[in-house]
Amino acid sequence: MQSTIRFSVVAIVLLAVAGAAQADFIAHFDQPAYNVLPGAAVSVQVLLDADTLAAGDQPTPGGLLSMGITVSFDSTKAEVADTSKIALPLELQSDGAGSPPLLEVAPGQARAFGSVNVFTATEGYGGTLLATIEIANLALLGDSYALSLGRYSASPTFANFVDWSGTLLDAQLSFGTAIVNVVPEPVSLALLGLGGAGLLLKRWRARPA
Repeated sequence: MQSTIRFSVVAIVLLAVAGAAQADFIAHFDQPAYNVLPGAAVSVQVLLDADTLAAGDQPTPGGLLSMGITVSFDSTKAEVADTSKIALPLELQSDGAGSPPLLEVAPGQARAFGSVNVFTATEGYGGTLLATIEIANLALLGDSYALSLGRYSASPTFANFVDWSGTLLDAQLSFGTAIVNVVPEPVSLALLGLGGAGLLLKRWRARPA
């Protein structure tokens, strides 16, 4: 009940200052593809680019007041063990009203809403890193699965991305995807290569003169 009240208070505060966005923004992963060993974990970063026309990731003009993301994946192939596997930048480690950020894990999802503390902050968050999430791989060797990004809350009454001036950015925001590939260890690859070379050599020696 307390969490629901806190959630509603933050939503109302953010919507009270929200306006119309002016630029194109994209939230994306730090890599288009990740290679992970069977049974291992992969650390993914979620980044924000506030100007898709400029080279590299650009910070939000004036800084961010809040951000909210959901990372989704196949629950049979990966998991996020608990909320300790979700790390937010120091400046975003608040729900906006002085309490901790909202972090949640569920089968196939990891969710985070973070904000600067509106009671103590003097400026918005000026970085491009939104979150770092450790995803444990459950898939087998040779398999792959997709990672997708979305908003923390899809409700039209909840403001996920808001800049320091109070401009609502959700309508201008798009989201990226990535692929996780389950690969063998480098030593296994080397042995596989040596095995293949040995087989070719054996065939070459067996050729009739």
